[in-house]
Amino acid sequence: MICEGLPAYFGDHGHVGTVQPNYGLDEVFGARQSYVEFNPDISDNLTLEVNGNKVYGRYFRQEYNLKGGRAVGHYSNGAIAAVENRAGSGRALLMGSFPGAGYFLHHGKETQALFASFLKMAGLAPRVIIDDTAVQARLHSGRGGRYLWVTNPTINSRPVKVSLDSQSDSFSSAKDLWGDLPIHLEGREIAVNVPARDAAVILLR
Repeated sequence: MICEGLPAYFGDHGHVGTVQPNYGLDEVFGARQSYVEFNPDISDNLTLEVNGNKVYGRYFRQEYNLKGGRAVGHYSNGAIAAVENRAGSGRALLMGSFPGAGYFLHHGKETQALFASFLKMAGLAPRVIIDDTAVQARLHSGRGGRYLWVTNPTINSRPVKVSLDSQSDSFSSAKDLWGDLPIHLEGREIAVNVPARDAAVILLR
């Protein structure tokens, strides 16, 4: 389980839990709150280090004392900002701010690296790798076939390369069903130029 700060902070009827994280999550994460600030108006440049990555937080700052977990992140003042713990047969990571919202403002490469590391933490590998993070790619497989969706929300045309992992079924052809865009297929790599604010819906066979 991977969690940003203040999980279950408010309990029934909007009451703050006397132990944070609340509802026994302190045991899951192996940490308890030692300090907290709610500062949404002045935290846009808050930074913390998590697993060697300097990332931006936002909205609040929660510091921890260890209760069985291992510190894997700190704020600039040395206070613990992130804790990892073994819980049952799994692992749990708690971060004391909101890196997701921090990334929305700053788009830091180290935040990207941190988010990507969560897959490794779970023992998973991405099925789709894309060379342009401004564009989204999703692979759908089912009884109707295999389809690669590539969406471009930007105001410019984007040449995109999408690589599928070795666990994906093999295929020998790729055709765009949405705009009949030219598709270049080489092995498990698909290249397509997606127009501005448009998409490609690619049937893989």
